[in-house]
Amino acid sequence: MSIVRSNGQNKKLMQKIKLILLTLIATLSSPASSQIYKYKNKDGNWIFSDKRPNQNTVTQEIKEKHITKKAVKPKVFTSKRRGSFSIVANNPYSAPIQVKVKLSESNTVLYGIIPPKSKADIFETNTPNLKARLPT
Repeated sequence: MSIVRSNGQNKKLMQKIKLILLTLIATLSSPASSQIYKYKNKDGNWIFSDKRPNQNTVTQEIKEKHITKKAVKPKVFTSKRRGSFSIVANNPYSAPIQVKVKLSESNTVLYGIIPPKSKADIFETNTPNLKARLPT
């Protein structure tokens, strides 16, 4: 069983293969972690470089710390203030968000626009057992 392709189809297939190979080579050829050298030049200035200085120069190895940040998400929580209970939404993002909150006991759905990097009250009541959640 053989597959017959036209000349145009073969060219497109070869272009795709070349693109995949070039992408793979470029990705694998970049160093995962490169060496950084710190040393003083003849004028006494500190130099930071990825190129090794001459043999007679004393260098210091610099180790990079890889820090991974936790993903931040909007949160909804209840808060008690001055005898009343509030549903508060926290927006950690740099843009406004719209939240949809469902009150567990009454099946009421509330909406609110929360400004960037802020907390805002969505609902306030005197009911002490207030429970809310973000709908999934």
